[in-house]
Amino acid sequence: MIALAGAVAISVAGSAAHRTSWSVFGNLAIAAVLLILLEHTVGSLIG
Repeated sequence: MIALAGAVAISVAGSAAHRTSWSVFGNLAIAAVLLILLEHTVGSLIG
């Protein structure tokens, strides 16, 4: 799951870099993925 989310983040970052008009959406997507990863990490550490 984490590897998949990482791959998605990398691909989104790649497309955002090539399409500057979509960079805002790319940054939002990356932020969302990182937030989800952080939530899962903290959740597994606590739980």
